[in-house]
Amino acid sequence: MTELIGVIILVALFGVSFSCSLTETALFALNGPLVARFREIRSTRVSTVLRFLKFSQETLTALTFLNTLANFAIAFLSLWMILRNELDPFYWILLVLLGMIVGCEIFPKTLAIRHPEVWSLRMAPLLWPLMPLVKLFCFFSSKGPSFQSVQTDELSQERPSPTKLSIEEYTEVLELACQQGAMSSSEKNFIIQIISLDCHTAKDVMKLRSQVAYIPSTATLPEMIAAARKYKHRRLPMYNEETNDVTGILNTKELLMSQDFANMPDDALDIPPCVPDSMNLLQLLKSFQRYEPGLIVVLDEFGESSGIITMEDILEEVVGNIRSESEDQGPMIQQEGNFTWKVSGSLLLEDLFIECPEIKAPAFIQTVAGLILNQLEIVPHVNQSVSYCGYTFTVLSVEFSKIREVRITKQNPSPRARSYQASKII
Repeated sequence: MTELIGVIILVALFGVSFSCSLTETALFALNGPLVARFREIRSTRVSTVLRFLKFSQETLTALTFLNTLANFAIAFLSLWMILRNELDPFYWILLVLLGMIVGCEIFPKTLAIRHPEVWSLRMAPLLWPLMPLVKLFCFFSSKGPSFQSVQTDELSQERPSPTKLSIEEYTEVLELACQQGAMSSSEKNFIIQIISLDCHTAKDVMKLRSQVAYIPSTATLPEMIAAARKYKHRRLPMYNEETNDVTGILNTKELLMSQDFANMPDDALDIPPCVPDSMNLLQLLKSFQRYEPGLIVVLDEFGESSGIITMEDILEEVVGNIRSESEDQGPMIQQEGNFTWKVSGSLLLEDLFIECPEIKAPAFIQTVAGLILNQLEIVPHVNQSVSYCGYTFTVLSVEFSKIREVRITKQNPSPRARSYQASKII
């Protein structure tokens, strides 16, 4: 009879230790988004969880104290039963230690880590016996505020202080929604790209002055018309004496659509809006709703123009490269000979691998132009070459520091390679 009572007490102690480990891990694995979601739920269990989280240090101390006490009692009672019944100490002590490590530590904490919101609510009713112990630790810690019960209605009226979530926390919430089938993976990635705009500034995406076509503010009307037809841009910045002093924006569409080329149209010139290069991209996106020109001048810390930014530059951060109407719509890759290809600088390397499978590039490089810039570490000039993976990359065209066309030639081609075929377009 004594042995039966001892076994029952031992099983109860294992249950206490298991519950303490599970509750402790589940409560303190709740992250910011989950706690914020709990605050919007009117439930007795939720209010209990939030009430104990309010005194997190004292709750953790109480759970740890109770868990340690249960483990000590398990060890003492097991040793007493082994000595009383003259059992083999080695195997029984090993069995008890294994039960304490696996059953009271590893298993409950694994459950809690996987679904902290589920187990914290399930264990909420078992937290009430801990209230006197938590009150005692609150008294000894001299925290100040007493542990008072809060009604569910009062808790639901409490508004959490506004906190700015990090990109990692947003990503975690979206990943959870994607796993539950609330959204697709492409939708999740699209939302993450939009949220990440909050972490970038105008300086990160603007076009530098060296990449922008300017016209002087002293240009005559025929010179403006010639520049509009040459550059084929909707808007052209106008500078006073140097390109770091932008004084206006020429609307080339209004200029070329004018019936009277003898006089400047009233709508052809706009005053350029200016923003600092440290402006947040989300704020800048809202600014385009107020500014009609559609082109904003970016100023550095000295108040000089360091570049320009358009709505398209911000959208490309979300959806990727956007091909403009003025860009060449020709083939991205064209075979000129047995072992020679003429390709666009924006050609994706994964498309180039179809023709040149020997080329292996790091994962962070996506285009042919990026591969050349990574090898040279400078903006190349026309006819400059670089060798990589048995191929020679020759720059054929550069426009505003952007590599437009490249010729790729295989070095030391195999004599058994296929014969020349007609021009191939992919």
